[in-house]
Amino acid sequence: MMGPAQAIANHFGRSLSGSTVYQQPFRHWVLTETLPADVLASIVRIPAEVPSTNALEGSQRSELEGRFFFSPCNRTRYLVCDDVARAFQSIEIIQLIEKYTDINLRKTWLRIEYTQDQAGYYLQPHTDTIDPKRFTLVITLPTALHLEAMGTDLYDTDHNYVSTQPRTINGALAFVPGSETWHGFSKKPIQGIRRSLILNYVGDGWPQTLDLSFPEFRAGQSA
Repeated sequence: MMGPAQAIANHFGRSLSGSTVYQQPFRHWVLTETLPADVLASIVRIPAEVPSTNALEGSQRSELEGRFFFSPCNRTRYLVCDDVARAFQSIEIIQLIEKYTDINLRKTWLRIEYTQDQAGYYLQPHTDTIDPKRFTLVITLPTALHLEAMGTDLYDTDHNYVSTQPRTINGALAFVPGSETWHGFSKKPIQGIRRSLILNYVGDGWPQTLDLSFPEFRAGQSA
């Protein structure tokens, strides 16, 4: 019988295989139906505190306090965190992402964050290259239908707005961080809570281990 982590991996594999790749303003993939519906429902039921807007305005999140990661502690508390983490830790998913993006993830670690943004939140354009992030995946989680278009804003190298991706619940934006991968979230009204799952594979030099899903194992290794 297929376990939950394998079911999540299979579902994501089909989504990535059917994704659309765009070259402007930088190479990125847009996915649909990224995770199983029951998994999404379980994630949004996690009783994680919504961070204050003042702590998140404008710049990349830096402080770990008050943020929710699929860390070893939370993987123990919430089964869905463990299932999702094990799916993306699997060599099957590592090889699939490597195939589609032409990158090497063998010397990376898995990091997953559940974010909740409220009215007043915005994020200035940035590239994800300040830290050693090797791959970024942002999944929109179930909220109200009017928040469907609240994906990630993409910009050109002059910081001119180009598009927003994804524009559907359970859609996802994937890209390989580089000098041109400018993205953020412009100031706009948020009625309710904008929920996302941000998944990264990070390389050597990551400043801490508290936010990693499997601190003792590199991505693709059995944990």
